[in-house]
Amino acid sequence: MKKILFALIILVVWAPLLSAKTYKSPFGFSIDIPAHWLIMSKQELKDNPDLFNFESKVFKNFNKVMISKIKDMVTSGQTEVYFNKKTANASFTDNINVIKTIERLPQTISELKQYCAMFQKEIYKYYGVTSKIYKCEFKKMAGLDCSYIIYDGALDGTKNILCQIQKSPNVAIIITASSKNETFEIIRKEFDEMLASLKFY
Repeated sequence: MKKILFALIILVVWAPLLSAKTYKSPFGFSIDIPAHWLIMSKQELKDNPDLFNFESKVFKNFNKVMISKIKDMVTSGQTEVYFNKKTANASFTDNINVIKTIERLPQTISELKQYCAMFQKEIYKYYGVTSKIYKCEFKKMAGLDCSYIIYDGALDGTKNILCQIQKSPNVAIIITASSKNETFEIIRKEFDEMLASLKFY
């Protein structure tokens, strides 16, 4: 649960990084990403360090402390983040973040319902906000069951989609889309299309 909540802090910032059509993630999958989604990965930061110059005008409206935290997590290989350039603004950038964890995910509908109830309590515990859960179900992604959960984000006026896939008996891939309420339907459509292209290796 703590590993999943870790994904919730990826909130604000975008930078003109690598754009791709089919992206091969070091977390063991490929995914088709539209050109207006920009990828920040450990390798991209290593190959193009100048792109993350915090003194650049690109970052003038953004929280540099938050940017630094995100950069540190990406550099350490804990996560990778995709940013939507089309919907970015100074207050929030719609994004998708990915982490790999060692855990067993819910396997049955009953387990998933229990998980969602616990997840809601954990959000309140860590962030002090009551998050409404709009959807808690299984979907097929890359031939595997995805725990697909839609819920209010920790920041007011935001909504998240959590997709958790059991890649192997011990390894799970956690993919979270975070968006402003006003752009949620756009992000959900693009997120679902990206998930449909997932291929594991």
